[in-house]
Amino acid sequence: MTVAKQTNVGTDIAKLVLAIALLVLAIFGYHYYESAYLLIYRLLALVLVVGIAGFISSQTAGGRSFWQFAGDARAEMRKVSYPTTAETTQTTLVIAVLVLIASILLWLIDLGLSWMIKQLLSIG
Repeated sequence: MTVAKQTNVGTDIAKLVLAIALLVLAIFGYHYYESAYLLIYRLLALVLVVGIAGFISSQTAGGRSFWQFAGDARAEMRKVSYPTTAETTQTTLVIAVLVLIASILLWLIDLGLSWMIKQLLSIG
């Protein structure tokens, strides 16, 4: 491993530790100042510190790869073609009819098996 990579790893770890420390302090401060400040001020401060911690963590190699992954996932989501309302309605109706047919068949099989068992038990 080269010195540049070691320094980069060390810097990334330092950034992540800083981001986690900010998150812990933000959560602690939110609860600690519960009686001193209004909820809206505490929420705004919490959101601000979480945003700063997110920005710091996004500057690491892992953060950059996460954002690359999120961008790729969003691009793939744009490629998905969703069914129209008519297709969705038709598919739902077909499934409902098939479920009804299957339930009637199972009911008939259950009736037949019950009748057979009653006949077998009445013999003895």
